[in-house]
Amino acid sequence: MGKNEERRKSTRVMIRLEAELKPGETYQISGCCTNLSAEGMFIECDRKFKVGDSCHLNIVLGDRRLRPTVEVDAKIIRVTSEGMGIQFTKIHGQGRDFLENIVLLKAEDPEKVEKEIKNKTKS
Repeated sequence: MGKNEERRKSTRVMIRLEAELKPGETYQISGCCTNLSAEGMFIECDRKFKVGDSCHLNIVLGDRRLRPTVEVDAKIIRVTSEGMGIQFTKIHGQGRDFLENIVLLKAEDPEKVEKEIKNKTKS
């Protein structure tokens, strides 16, 4: 188990989802979410923010024409040459349920994910 995996509280799954980040009202950047948990994600993108920056994030689910999204307020916690590690600070509406279900369906160990979800709802 790698160093980052030992620190993580939530299971991450490999996935490819379109995501749009808005650091403010002036512009947005698009990228590709390559791994996802109920608490955060890694997004591949050309333009980077600084560690500690806040942003609004739309994670696009399913058909691009319908554009169903999960809206999230987030903080940049890691920046690499490939993209950025993002921690969710607030998940709007039913977004948490959608994200938890995606992780649950794609996880190698769904029972572990169910325990993480139950522990999260208790705290």
